[in-house]
Amino acid sequence: MAKPTSVSPNEITRPMQVGNTSFMLDRLGEDCAPLQFLRELTQNAIEGVQRVPEKSGEVIWDVDWNTQTLTDVFKLCVIDNGVGMTGEEMMQYINALSSSVNVLSSTGNYGVGAKIAAAPKNRTGLIYLSWKDGIGYMIHLWRDPHTGNYGLRQLDLPDGGVGYWAYVQDDVKPTIIDKHGTMVVLLGNETNGDTMTPPDGTPGYFGLTTDVVHVTRPNVGENDCLVVLISNYSYTMFSPYVAGSYNGPNIEVSVPLGLN
Repeated sequence: MAKPTSVSPNEITRPMQVGNTSFMLDRLGEDCAPLQFLRELTQNAIEGVQRVPEKSGEVIWDVDWNTQTLTDVFKLCVIDNGVGMTGEEMMQYINALSSSVNVLSSTGNYGVGAKIAAAPKNRTGLIYLSWKDGIGYMIHLWRDPHTGNYGLRQLDLPDGGVGYWAYVQDDVKPTIIDKHGTMVVLLGNETNGDTMTPPDGTPGYFGLTTDVVHVTRPNVGENDCLVVLISNYSYTMFSPYVAGSYNGPNIEVSVPLGLN
């Protein structure tokens, strides 16, 4: 019987590979709490904000009013005015399970959690609309109903060709985004499904209590807003690199009231 060689700096290890990424994504998604995607997508948005030079901005959960106006269907979305991504960057970072704009580490959030928690609950897709340097781009991450594979949906381009990202016009740009930012629209598992409705298995009141959620109104007047602080909560990480239960970092979201 062959014996292992002694450890050598020149030794080459054959890396482990995933035979069926979609099966793994579905299986890990089953172990996520019903609303874990809220935490993961919010954290991704916060990290996008932290990458702008001033390291400040807004993260808003809202209805995708573009879809609602056109179809009368309510789709949940999260919007930030963080650094934003180009079409090529979204192809690289969104379509790879463990790829991210952040350095891979055991402590960094690099997008794995958002894909595991959100993709299986949105098999019709997650639409990413992102602006960088004033130019808008979009991709559509979905589960192909014919093959069962997760990946980027092919898009018809204005020139008659096809691609996996496309330019978008500013008429669909959220008001908080100027030159940079990202909007993620959750389409759910049915085209006409209402993703503003909590998913099956969600505890009453979204599982949040007054011990976890604190709401303040610091500025009454010109910059009137609500500030929502979520703290002292736990979450489960199903990353192939780091797994376990953790105490989550504080999440603070500013919600403009627009009551001028």
